[in-house]
Amino acid sequence: MSIITDPLVLYLDEPTSGLDSFTSDEVMTFVNKLSRDGMTICATIHSPSPFTFQLFRKLLLLIGGRIVYSGENGTPCVKYFINSGEAAFCSTNINLMSLQCTRFDCRPLFAAQG
Repeated sequence: MSIITDPLVLYLDEPTSGLDSFTSDEVMTFVNKLSRDGMTICATIHSPSPFTFQLFRKLLLLIGGRIVYSGENGTPCVKYFINSGEAAFCSTNINLMSLQCTRFDCRPLFAAQG
């Protein structure tokens, strides 16, 4: 796989849509390599596999069109939700997207945002 030009920023709108999980993981591994090589990547993704999810270094997590979390993936994200009183939102494999977001009560977080 290659890119014809060498853009500074690459915007990807659901690059794994319609792909099986193996192919999705392969595509996102390539995207991750581009990022490690210095390219800025902005991507939207729905229901990533745990493998794909852990490739993201930074997250902007939206529920109902509202920002619930913006920051580093992994431990900082888990700590944020634990400190917010929503520890049930975090899974042990840190794959937040695999959870039932409809069960998450965002009102306390939205109230804190103003």
